[in-house]
Amino acid sequence: MMITHAQKEEIARQTIARYQAKRLESYQKMHLPQLLGKDVLLFAARGVTTASAFVDEAFRAAESSSEETVMGSTRQELAILLSNSADTGDMTVVRDGVKYYCEMKSQTNTTNFGSLAAVLQELKYDVDNDRSRAHRTVTNQRVGAALLISRSSKTVDEERVFHCDSIAKQPYSMLEGFTYRFISGRAMWQWVADVDDPIELVQPLTNLDDGRVSAARSETLFRLHDEMNRELIARHLSDSIDSVYELVKSTWR
Repeated sequence: MMITHAQKEEIARQTIARYQAKRLESYQKMHLPQLLGKDVLLFAARGVTTASAFVDEAFRAAESSSEETVMGSTRQELAILLSNSADTGDMTVVRDGVKYYCEMKSQTNTTNFGSLAAVLQELKYDVDNDRSRAHRTVTNQRVGAALLISRSSKTVDEERVFHCDSIAKQPYSMLEGFTYRFISGRAMWQWVADVDDPIELVQPLTNLDDGRVSAARSETLFRLHDEMNRELIARHLSDSIDSVYELVKSTWR
């Protein structure tokens, strides 16, 4: 069944709403010990000299690291929903009469040789297993594999073939000749959902937050500053990055 553009917009809004709910939960769980787990030396070398400034910087670092992971999962969820995928644990998309088993990565740099071979092994297993099942049930649907890159400024849609052309690749000889489709950037979103970018489904971006996320963010940062001040006062420490290090040492077990 085809998904209308209005339905795609609603899917995107609901998916982002679930992402925002996870952000709210993450803020509630964030406390000073999480910040003290960051590398104090990194911030000191950057020029952070006070405990107060450390809280600001470490909060943004903690926030960013968790956000990227959750947003990567959110984009994959969005791609599955917008593609009308027959998802049963694997993302499967039917295009031009071909059933594609798909693996999605957020960025091209997450597909280095080692991880690429592992991904292709999984795709090959799915494709071979499907073809074997198709042979038993006498179906004529073609089956293929696709590696999708959701965040890339480079638009690529091409067929690639794995070749064991080096000693390092010999352990993966079972992949010799395995053909898969590599799709990135706008081409990926066009192929999956017939949009250039999922952002266009949730514009204007200024309306994405009804105030709850920004308010929770501010409240969390205020609370973290209060937690830091309480610890400094309790231990008779000054507002300095060296005092932060003293607090870090107190967490050692």
